Amino acid sequence: MSANPEQQEYVNLRVSAETLPDLITIAQSAFGVQLNENTLRRKFNTQFTGLAYVGMIARDDANFPSAYYGVFPVKVLVENQPYLVAQSGDTMTHKAHQGKGLFVKLAKETYKLAAENGIQVVFGFPNSNSYPGFVKKLDWKHEVDLTKFSKKIYTLPLAGLAAKYAWIGKCYRSFLRTRLQTRTYFQSSIIASGQNGVERSNDYWNYKAYSPNFTFKAGGVTVWAKIDGVLQIGDIEYKEAIDYDKVLKKIARRAFFWGCHKIVCQCNEDTWLAGILTKNYSSEKGLPVGYVCFNENFPASELKFSMADFDTF
Repeated sequence: MSANPEQQEYVNLRVSAETLPDLITIAQSAFGVQLNENTLRRKFNTQFTGLAYVGMIARDDANFPSAYYGVFPVKVLVENQPYLVAQSGDTMTHKAHQGKGLFVKLAKETYKLAAENGIQVVFGFPNSNSYPGFVKKLDWKHEVDLTKFSKKIYTLPLAGLAAKYAWIGKCYRSFLRTRLQTRTYFQSSIIASGQNGVERSNDYWNYKAYSPNFTFKAGGVTVWAKIDGVLQIGDIEYKEAIDYDKVLKKIARRAFFWGCHKIVCQCNEDTWLAGILTKNYSSEKGLPVGYVCFNENFPASELKFSMADFDTF
């Protein structure tokens, strides 16, 4: 690494399969985590949308990876018509290169690349640390917040222990694999209930397998979930003539036996999913929904989301 980052000049290049190891280096410094290269390759392979590797890496004058900003293309349905959009994700800067304006520079180059390739809008769910940069420096619009629903489950917190201790985690994941061996695809409850959201094609479901999420049956419908210390509910299949109070009770029962001390879900408050969760779960303000639009005629504010749409799910 160059010894004097104060006087650096940077070269920006588009992320590719060959440069993914750069992200591992940057993440190790920025977050103290070791990213898995195979998982990264699967996550960045969004070719099912017709477009992949939409992001920019900055390298210093010693060719050392210094920062990254990118988006993940995905298709949405608006009034049953498909459109190409993208989710902002995996933004990071090496500690030795923070405060150099790389976040904004790389984001603007990424947005230019995205717009040139037909992406209508970039959306995301920024946390409190990244929110000021997106809204104040990149002109993101923020009009609504997701609603975070949660329910406490009184059980032995095996899932939380598994997230904290590696040896417990290994045993816990083995335990789950013996019980969760199939995946059942279903359309987004947002689209199935008549609103606009992310399209869940078979290709999309296969793509999302880069993350250890899974499906299970509860009360005659399919639930898309992930366990990360708690039971995260990404989405619940929408069907008519189903008693969803019973569905939620069965989900709670699964959480109990899986050792999940809490169930969590986030979604727009004006969705069907929020409606069935409201009387059974406690609620609070969730993550903000932000976006930057490249087509002034695209109705970005009409898109609805659930937790399954997070790139981290």
